[in-house]
Amino acid sequence: MNIGSRLKQILEERNINVSQFAREAEIPAQTLYAMIKRDSNKADMDIMARILEALDMDLLEFLEMEPRKKKAVKKTAAKAPEAKAVVKPEPEARTTAELQSEPDADLEAQVEPEAQVESEPVYRRRELEDYLL
Repeated sequence: MNIGSRLKQILEERNINVSQFAREAEIPAQTLYAMIKRDSNKADMDIMARILEALDMDLLEFLEMEPRKKKAVKKTAAKAPEAKAVVKPEPEARTTAELQSEPDADLEAQVEPEAQVESEPVYRRRELEDYLL
């Protein structure tokens, strides 16, 4: 149903004539008559806002549409626990002489492996989830 025919239907249901409604909505009667006569399917936003305010309706009610239901966000079955940062105490300071006396193999054992970097899709999904929530 177009805006013009819907407006005519509502005004008839409420027993309001177009000129009376035009005064209430502060819209030129000529504009409303033209909308109804042409059965307009377009309306200026300002005009439409005034019509809806005067009718005490929202746009979905006016257009006899059901409000859209929010889409349910799919959640994973078991959300993986967030990785906790492990803070390791700093090693005690050693003198140069102590470091030189240790074998190289011991130094390699002290080097920690690099932190695993999340893959791009996982990172983007988490970024999107944070944004949406």
